[in-house]
Amino acid sequence: SLDFDREGVPEIPPLGRKQEIKPPQIDINTGYNPFSPPGNTPSRTERPPAGWESLYEGLSPQPSLYERTHAGEEPFSGEAESLGTQFYQFKNRYIFTPVKSGLMIIDQKRAHERILYETFLNNLEQSVQVSQKNLFPVTLELEAGDHALLMEMHESLKRLGFEIRNLGHSNILVEGVPEYARHVDLKPFIEHLLESYKSTGRDTEAGPHEKIARSLAAASAIPYGKPLTQEEMQHLIDSLFACQSPNHTPGGKTIVFILPVHEMEKWFR
Repeated sequence: SLDFDREGVPEIPPLGRKQEIKPPQIDINTGYNPFSPPGNTPSRTERPPAGWESLYEGLSPQPSLYERTHAGEEPFSGEAESLGTQFYQFKNRYIFTPVKSGLMIIDQKRAHERILYETFLNNLEQSVQVSQKNLFPVTLELEAGDHALLMEMHESLKRLGFEIRNLGHSNILVEGVPEYARHVDLKPFIEHLLESYKSTGRDTEAGPHEKIARSLAAASAIPYGKPLTQEEMQHLIDSLFACQSPNHTPGGKTIVFILPVHEMEKWFR
């Protein structure tokens, strides 16, 4: 037989046939602080010091958006809200939010159109040019009339960040676009831009810059059917009410409508 050296080896008694195996128990002191001086380690059953309630005297819980709304406060107070219930997007077209007098309903596409219009108009008047070079310039062929119209708009579009080169024979080369237009399909975008510009021709009171800004805003505004996050709706509404004329589009269409509380109450009589 093999003779092993068993000196210093602990004796492990064999288990009985019916003996239960129990896992080792680990006792953890959750109140242990390795940085506290010896003798000051609190036990796990230590209670808070007496009079802890006084630490919170004078502090009151912040009211919820629901409570503030029913207290008559307007939601657009400039506070950063992230409650998740401040705005409700209906049919991916309208934004609902409570106000003091009732329910405010905002057309999201028209709101964005107004914001872009004032931004573009300011850029044209200030000669602000912000363009992003296309990695792959895009060649487009237009109808002869549309090509001539686009060349009339060329200088204004250049101020707004569009770098367009005339190739002749109704062809153009788009070499640069503004940041917001980097991912759009340029062919339908420019066609929409031109159709919008044609429709503004009937407005004899609008100047050249206003017509360009209106046309580009209409072509660039977020479409109906686009879902928006709470943050996006907040940003859209904040930007809208920072405009000079937030209630109507450049073409005079309604952007904001308030459904009064007393009108709602009539429905439930």
